[in-house]
Order: sequence, then structure tokens, then C-alpha cells
Amino acid sequence: MRQSLLEYRKARPEDFQQILDLQNANLFSALDEKERSSGYLSTAFTLEQFERMHESLGISVCLDENKVCGYFCSSTPEVNTAPIPRAMVKHCSILTYKGKPLNSYRFYIANPICIHKDYRGSGAYVGLIKKMLELGANDYDLAVGFVSKENYRNLRAARKLSVETVGQFSAEGQTFWVMVLPAPKINAGQTVSLRRSLQTKKLVDCIGNTPLVELECFSSPEKNVHLFAKLEMFNPSGSIKDRIVAHILQVAEKKGRIKPGDMLVEASSGNTGVALTMIGVRKGYRVSVAMPEKNAEKAALMRVYGAHVVLCPPEAKAGEADHYVSRAKALAEASPGAFLVDQYNNPENTNAHYLTTGPEIWDQTQGKIDILVACASSGGTLAGAGRFLKEKNPALRIILPDPLGSVYYDYFYSKKINPQSIRPYATEGAGKHYLSAGMDFSIIDEVIRFTDEEAVAAQKELVLREGIFAGGSSGAALHVAKKIAARLTRPANIAIIFPDSGMRYLSKISA
Repeated sequence: MRQSLLEYRKARPEDFQQILDLQNANLFSALDEKERSSGYLSTAFTLEQFERMHESLGISVCLDENKVCGYFCSSTPEVNTAPIPRAMVKHCSILTYKGKPLNSYRFYIANPICIHKDYRGSGAYVGLIKKMLELGANDYDLAVGFVSKENYRNLRAARKLSVETVGQFSAEGQTFWVMVLPAPKINAGQTVSLRRSLQTKKLVDCIGNTPLVELECFSSPEKNVHLFAKLEMFNPSGSIKDRIVAHILQVAEKKGRIKPGDMLVEASSGNTGVALTMIGVRKGYRVSVAMPEKNAEKAALMRVYGAHVVLCPPEAKAGEADHYVSRAKALAEASPGAFLVDQYNNPENTNAHYLTTGPEIWDQTQGKIDILVACASSGGTLAGAGRFLKEKNPALRIILPDPLGSVYYDYFYSKKINPQSIRPYATEGAGKHYLSAGMDFSIIDEVIRFTDEEAVAAQKELVLREGIFAGGSSGAALHVAKKIAARLTRPANIAIIFPDSGMRYLSKISA
């Protein structure tokens, strides 16, 4: 059961300060000095920040006994435990905006809470609801607010808001006015990120929130089996690796481990190196990447972004000096103060997907996902997104496609590595010749092998039937998802992660 922060304070006083510190770090820092002195505490939420804190702390209301506070809550009735927001949501099928029921729009509720009597009806309260409405309107069709009659009169008198009143509802012996603020219009010349109607000032703001689309040509309506693809090529550098690079660098910067001017070093088959170079160079870092000499497009792209690229023989075995992972470690050791990103061992790789990819898939499917299919190399995507989704729904099945020649298949079923099964394969971003520390086999339900030929065939079928030109590992995931769909005897929604675009493999797919 969710608790208010005040209830949480009484139940677990030892953790209370830690929660306040988290609020301050994530939210309060976004406010300017004037806003801080006016009594704002929790007004600078983005919807995602609140939802993550909401889930991780189990708090339904963020309260402070001496401040004006507010919170965003879901437009789904069963999520809200507070009686007034629940009453508000129930009335959304009755109240209308521009001739349509409120619940036909994508909306969120901005719920202002005024605790201290000195703030009731004050300018701080007016500014609070205004900020909450404006923040929410960036991500949704509408921001919906409700206030008591007393505070509504104060808001109107202050002439601070340009909102439309759509009706009233009663709860807990009080009558509340319901106000609507539509999403802001984007004018010509303004920058719009991949997130709907959200203005952005930084390239990293465009990372994540990638589309989830139904693969209509591969779904089976007659069986009620539907396939959905998470299109990670919509990230700025063109792959899912933007997520982990941005997160790893952010964590390292906060810990004081790196600063602009330092050297960033990484071992990468390509996509992580591209993402690291794009983000790192823009932030003022020098970047050096060791990679196998098997993808000329990715190597050229890294150089264009400004990386120093060290090509390694693809036949080199793990542990040998010429293996690209060994070369990256040697480069880092030879450069005083260099930071080795180390995607294969860095737990922040997994955390990045636990915090972003998994929640996005859950939200985009409205929790109606039965199977997740995703390839794994470093293992971070599957471990992070998979763990989040399993926590939400333990019955959800996670399927790992593994290339013929990788060690993951044998290890999953026998808990041993079979050296005889290790062989070269062409599909990038899938499998490994050794166990990556980022792999979490405990969340995987099944591993299905595929060949390079099967991956390429599915990749070509995908672009011809759906118009989606994804990479080879995406083709492999689709191939496996089709197998799963064919054997299903019950309705299911299958989400497939497509890590990158086929544009980076033109020389392979056209060969």
C-alpha cells in the first residue's frame, strides 16, 4: 500500500532525511532563487522524474509540513489512492473539453496541496499550480487541475493563469473546480525533441522515449497475437547505446570521476563507441575507442564525430592482447586520468535500462506486455529492462535470441561454456564469445538460437513489409519473435527491441 510522505516519516523516520535529500537533488535544484524563497519545494518535477520516485519510494503524496507542495498523479483511477484525485479521475468521463470527454485525451492531473495556512491563496500557490500545469502540458494533450472554490477565486483574481474551466465535482465534503490547460503550440523555428511537443535545449534531452510501433504485417489478429517494435534508432546517434553512455557519464560526473578535457576510453563493436563520441566530444571530452575491424561504417562514423579509433583483429580471442577489450584497457592504463567506460562490467549499463527502457515499454503498452524479445551482448539492455518488467509482472516471459557461435545459449541451459560451440558470426550486437558481467540469466525464460542468414532474411523482410530498416540484431529478434508467435495458443503482446538502424550495415546486407 502506498503511503504519504508524512505517514512514511512516522513509520520509517530513519529513512525520512534520505527521501528529502533525494527530492532536493532531483527536483529542488531545478528552481531558481526566487522560486525557492517563495515556498516552492516539489514544483519542478518532470512527469518521468515523479513517476520514478513514485515507484521507487512507494509514495503517493509528497508533503512538507511548512511548504507549499504539489505532485503529479496518474490519470488512471487504480493508481491513485488519495480520495480527491480518484474522484477527479472518475468525473473525467463526464466532464468535456471542446465537445469531447476529458478521458478521450492523453492527460495528467496536477494536484496542488497547500499545507501551511500562510500559503493558502498566496502568490506562491498560484505559481505552483501554473508551473505544474505548464510542465505536464509539454508531455500530454492536456494538463488538468482542480482547486477548491476558495483557491479558484484566488487564482482568477490573481490573473496568473489562462485556463479554461470545464466543470465541478464534489469529494470529501468539498466542491472543486476543474481547469484545463492544453499543450502549448510549437511555433515555426522552435526546436522540438522526439518527445511529443517538448521543447529542448540539449541534444541529450532527445535520448530515450523512442517509439513503440505495432508490426502489423507480422501480427496475427485472428490469434490476438500482436508484435510491437521499440525503435531505438530514433536516439540521436542512431542506437540504444545513447541511453547507457549518457547515464554512465552523468553518474561519473556527479561522483567527480571525470571532467571536460579528460580522456574517455571504451571497447565497442561500434554503437557504444559512436554514442560515446557523439556525447563525449560535445561535452568537451577526448574519446578513444578500440573496436574489432569488422564494420567500416561504424569506424568511419566515430572518426567523423571526433574519436581516435583503434582497429583490432576480429579473430583475436578474449583475453589476448589484441582483443579489442584488452586493447581498450591498455589504452586507459597508458593515459593518466583516463576513464574506462567499461560497458561490459559497469553496472550503470544495466541501471540505465532499468530507469528508462523498461519503464517506457511498460508505459507504452499500458502494462499489457506478455513477452519481451531482445538480443544481448553486454547484457545491459536485457538485464535492466527485463528486471524492471519482471518486477511489474513476474509472469512476463523474457526471450533471448543468441547467435550460433555465442556462449550464452549453452551457458543458459548447462551453466557451462562449451568451447567447441564458439565460432565466428557476423551479427553485431548479439551474443558473445565469453560471459559478460552485465548478463543476468536469472530473469531469462528461454534462449533461442539463430543463424546469420536467418537474421539477415528477417531484416530484409522487415524493411520490405513494414518499411523499417533496422540492424542485424533487430532482424534476429524479429526472427525469434515470429517463431514464438507461431507456437502461441493464447492471446499475447510481444515487445521486441530494435537497437539500431540498418544504415550501419549496408555493406553487409547488400553483399
